[in-house]
Amino acid sequence: MVTEPLDVTNLLNQYGNEIWNGFPVHTTIGHVHLHVSNLSKAKKFYHKSLGLYHTASYPGAYFFAADGYHHHVAANTWIGTNILRNSANDHSKPGLDHFAIRITGEKEDLKKLNGHFALNGITVDEELYDSDKHHDSSFYIYDPDGIKLQFLLTK
Repeated sequence: MVTEPLDVTNLLNQYGNEIWNGFPVHTTIGHVHLHVSNLSKAKKFYHKSLGLYHTASYPGAYFFAADGYHHHVAANTWIGTNILRNSANDHSKPGLDHFAIRITGEKEDLKKLNGHFALNGITVDEELYDSDKHHDSSFYIYDPDGIKLQFLLTK
């Protein structure tokens, strides 16, 4: 595995002078890298609690995935371990609000997942915010660093 910097100039040059209006509707992102305070806690949460496979380790990082993919979620401590909890619900501060995991199935499947988290001591937040009112089958949980994950039911 290699880590290479993003060539921002090349990326921007591909679109000339077009004005950015945001991502197209239904855009998805294949994976996310998260800065965490402790890799062991992250592994316990993403592997043991969520059930993602621990697919790889790299100095200062663990990688997790479902379905044999190389990684959907990476947790790293590359800029240090002395970090503050994520302030996802404080919209006056910059940072990641949340990331979503889409679950296929029926509402009962989502309820079972919700119950699994509750039984394992993971706080479940079922409050929907203005930005996700169109997802009536959804809830949030938080990882050990306060990073908010949303579980969305898709059919």
